[in-house]
Amino acid sequence: MRDIIFQLEIRYGCTNSGALVHSPDLQPPFIDATGIIGNIDYTYPASFANKLRNELDGGEPFTFEDYKAMLEEIGFQLVKGTKEMNVIIIKDK
Repeated sequence: MRDIIFQLEIRYGCTNSGALVHSPDLQPPFIDATGIIGNIDYTYPASFANKLRNELDGGEPFTFEDYKAMLEEIGFQLVKGTKEMNVIIIKDK
C-alpha cells in the first residue's frame, strides 16, 4: 500500500503543482485505511501503463480520475474522507 500511496502523493498529492486540487495549500494527504499489513501483489493493466508512458511523451494527461479508475480495476477503492489529526506546518518567512 505504501507504494500506491507514494505514487498518488507524487502525482496528485501535497506538491506545488496543484494537481489534485487547484489550491496547493488545500491538498490533502493520502491515508491507507485498507488494514493490509503484509505484502500484496498487484498488476497495472497494460492500457493504464501505456497511458502513463504516453503522458510522459507529451500525450494526454493521466488524470486523478484515470488513476482512480485504474485502482478500482485492480480492486482498490479510493474515497475522499476526513481524519482528525495534529499537524505541524513549517513555513519559510
